[in-house]
Amino acid sequence: MKVSEIMHEYPVCCTELDTAQRAAELMKEQHAGALPVVEKNGGGTLVGIVTDRDLCLRVIAEGRDPRKVRVRECMTGSPAYCRPDDDVQYALSLMKERHVRRIPVVDSEHCICGMISFANLVGNHADPMQMVEMLKAVSVPTPEALLVKHA
Repeated sequence: MKVSEIMHEYPVCCTELDTAQRAAELMKEQHAGALPVVEKNGGGTLVGIVTDRDLCLRVIAEGRDPRKVRVRECMTGSPAYCRPDDDVQYALSLMKERHVRRIPVVDSEHCICGMISFANLVGNHADPMQMVEMLKAVSVPTPEALLVKHA
């Protein structure tokens, strides 16, 4: 099965110059836990991804004002991505490898055209054992998360 068959097409995005507040508002409106981040005036070129967790840990937990923090300051740059013609198994392997539940889908010009999520995979008759392995993989903290200093 191809990614294009199960991805969410043309997701709502934010730009790297939007505020963290704006990103949070878009997530609330769209019932989304992550937004692709595109270049301002870049025709949809993917530059990152911002998650509700990013906003919580990199803005709120640090006592920063979400109305002043730009998305580029709290997003994950150079995110893992896949293409519409990639096999769903490739997307699944990326999610497991990167410990993420959502991956942007880009076209040949690196412009956002979709998002694929763990939920897309579960809802499309994926192998139950693969889903258990995937859930285990995304539940393990990334190496970067383990390096965070605790107060």
